[in-house]
Amino acid sequence: MIMLPFPLIVAEIVIFVLFVQRLGFFPTVGFYLLPCLLGMLIVSTVGRMALMSMQGSLTQGKVPGTRLLHSGAIFLSGLFFLLPSFFSRIVGLILLLPGLRHLAVWRFKIYMAQKIAKGGAFSFGNGFGFSTGFGNGGFQYRQYGGGGPAQGPGFERDVTNNNAAIDVTPLKVTHEPKRSDENESQ
Repeated sequence: MIMLPFPLIVAEIVIFVLFVQRLGFFPTVGFYLLPCLLGMLIVSTVGRMALMSMQGSLTQGKVPGTRLLHSGAIFLSGLFFLLPSFFSRIVGLILLLPGLRHLAVWRFKIYMAQKIAKGGAFSFGNGFGFSTGFGNGGFQYRQYGGGGPAQGPGFERDVTNNNAAIDVTPLKVTHEPKRSDENESQ
């Protein structure tokens, strides 16, 4: 369960009361419900947009990583618009506007690069709860690196004492038909 800090709840109530005094009750309720409709529209359409964007990137031979991050940010903005809270609407607006979204995605990339460089990251563990019972899985923090045989970037293991070497000589590829194919086709 997500727990909101008490000052945010009090600030939300104060903002709602100020809007009711200024605009009236029904316009304030409309002001709170209109972004919910926008959030539903965003959430329902961003999945198709992300899929089409990813397909376009892949057909051009590009990695769609940044486009997927932007699509994810737009999807999160839709979810924030669905929440009837003034502060969630501000976060949703930040993720929806292109300039601010670029800054948020850029900051997220930096954060993830730092987490990966430290060797820690979030992962989805325990087989989505199916192997050990529902509720035992989920997102968990796991520390990677430092415990295994690899000791940093560029680490190479010694294979000189290994008797089972694998031949990695590349095969010669020709585009000429095999002679047996020519005889069978005649």
